[in-house]
Amino acid sequence: MQGVTAVEANPVSQTTTVTFDDSKIKVKDILRELRNERYTVLGEPKYIK
Repeated sequence: MQGVTAVEANPVSQTTTVTFDDSKIKVKDILRELRNERYTVLGEPKYIK
């Protein structure tokens, strides 16, 4: 996805960290694409700045 710069998945904790440029892509667009690819998205996103 354009605007996503890194993805780090942790299978033990079952979490994923997505680094992105929020001037190029929004969280709702990332979530939509993940769901379109049949990934399960649980909980609310947590933001780290």
